[in-house]
Amino acid sequence: MYKQLGIFLTTVLLYFYFVRLDPTNNDYPKEELKTVIFKILPILSLIYMVFSTRQFRKVKKLPFDYQNLILMGLIFSLMGDICLVWRIKLFIPGICLFAIGHLFYIGAQGWKPKGYIIGLVLSLGLFIMGSFVISYMKAPAEQVATSGYMVLIFVHFWRAAIRTVYFPSGAANLVLLGITVFVISDYLIVFDQFVWKVENASLYIMITYYLSQLCIACSAYGDNSHTHGKTRSHTRKVR
Repeated sequence: MYKQLGIFLTTVLLYFYFVRLDPTNNDYPKEELKTVIFKILPILSLIYMVFSTRQFRKVKKLPFDYQNLILMGLIFSLMGDICLVWRIKLFIPGICLFAIGHLFYIGAQGWKPKGYIIGLVLSLGLFIMGSFVISYMKAPAEQVATSGYMVLIFVHFWRAAIRTVYFPSGAANLVLLGITVFVISDYLIVFDQFVWKVENASLYIMITYYLSQLCIACSAYGDNSHTHGKTRSHTRKVR
């Protein structure tokens, strides 16, 4: 794992070194092939990280195992990254690709136990945050796409929280940390683009984004027995 982690950190440093912010593009990177290449290198390194896990090699013939689902989530995130280099023109395709990626991440966390009470509490926060930023959007297509994406982010956060409570492990904690930072990164994107300009937004967005994906990818090395229907003796009943 240390080798793969070193590759990831190197690619992140390469991104911040070679990709320059463009003042004519609201201090976001230039919309060009160079940006695409350096932006996706860290995600490619995480795909390699998940692909190289011992667990992945053992269960690679089973399409819905944890490592495979995380791998697919990373692949769709990578495609979303490419689109969001052109953050205005390809905003909707980009957000749709990330939404598909979150569907795979959600599937990896499992659906049992349900944890409806925790879900209800979290949904209140989603409603407040979502309503605020969506009210600033003009185009109906943007409102619909962003609303749908926020619902998926909420479901991902909900399932990660349930897993941490009822199937506690280092891997579960990593996923919860990852999706928490993911929410911060995505909220920064829409807040900066639709509400008001955040100074150094591009820098904060990419740091939090890469950190979130790293946490989720590293969870592939941990205890993910919950995906096979295994429970622990201390698991409590929830409604």
